[in-house]
Amino acid sequence: MSYDPIRGNNRLETLCQSLSTNFDPLAGIENYKHDLTISKVSTYFYQRNMVFTKPMIQSYVRMGLLPPPLDGRDYVPEHLMILAMLHFLKKASSLEDVKSAFKLALEGPSGNVEMPRDSSSVKEIYNVFQDIKQACEESLARAMPDISLALERLRPSLEFDAFSKKGEECNFMHLMALMCLGSAVQRMQESLIKEAIN
Repeated sequence: MSYDPIRGNNRLETLCQSLSTNFDPLAGIENYKHDLTISKVSTYFYQRNMVFTKPMIQSYVRMGLLPPPLDGRDYVPEHLMILAMLHFLKKASSLEDVKSAFKLALEGPSGNVEMPRDSSSVKEIYNVFQDIKQACEESLARAMPDISLALERLRPSLEFDAFSKKGEECNFMHLMALMCLGSAVQRMQESLIKEAIN
């Protein structure tokens, strides 16, 4: 029996399992002082394979997506928590949509995302975010066998001669499935954001 990327060692299931690593970029954040300069913030994330350049961070502050540094210069661990959430969310959402979501929990009188007086609320929001992220990844992993089964049923309808390399049709189907999932999630997200801001 030849290897079938859809049936054996399912590619989508493998990809999904690789997401569920419970990676927390802020593990050990308590070891950091409360006076982080923008350079230290950028370096902190760089060491965790997450890119936040100085101009990016400054831009997020100007956009009202990230609270300004304390005393105009110092960032605190709560800034890193917001940036860590932003790192994951901006991959699937526009910055405006992320800002709308953040504002539901962190909106200040200026209408921008602001640092609450009680920093423990940012910690709570970050912990809830991590729990939601993990639950979504686990749910997606559980859904993959059903998606794979649906792809297997659709596979005969593809014109396999159109693909130059063996297995490309499976990669095509996997990519289309993930993009369709992303599109469905995007549409649900847009509806929820409209509902939340009205």
